[in-house]
Amino acid sequence: MKTISFQTLLFFTLLVLLTGVPISGTGPLAEAAWTSSKVQKKSAPDHDKRLAADIFFKKGNLFLDNHQFAEAVEQFEKAVQIDDAYAEAHSNLGYSYRKLGRYDKAVSHYKKAIELEPDLAQAHEYLGEAYAEMGEFTRAETHLKILRDLGSDETEELEQFIRVQKTK
Repeated sequence: MKTISFQTLLFFTLLVLLTGVPISGTGPLAEAAWTSSKVQKKSAPDHDKRLAADIFFKKGNLFLDNHQFAEAVEQFEKAVQIDDAYAEAHSNLGYSYRKLGRYDKAVSHYKKAIELEPDLAQAHEYLGEAYAEMGEFTRAETHLKILRDLGSDETEELEQFIRVQKTK
């Protein structure tokens, strides 16, 4: 039996995930695809999980840039399924859900991002915006204060966003 490297296994796993086409039959490709799915689930190191998740994160960002929020949700969901510790993916997933009007899911993912990375300014800004859109200005201002304490560039953006939401 031919030995297959972990990188080869990871490559074929990503190929199957991205194309959605399973490799079937016999031979080294089929064996690599089958073995990689087992290895990926059981023993993939954190950095390899992040590399795999990052593919979906980047695809999600492309959809975000084009305001295709439902498609972005699909990609960010895949990213956090692979690597649940990916704070930026949770934050962008929350943003996508918020743009779709799913505030419950948005808030949940923003909170997860902040739990994973308490100084992630983007997640505080977006959570503050979500709270402001929901009319929960005290909570929004809590995240504004956190941004100020962090010395974040997002402070002015959230401050202005809250001000506009209060006039609606």
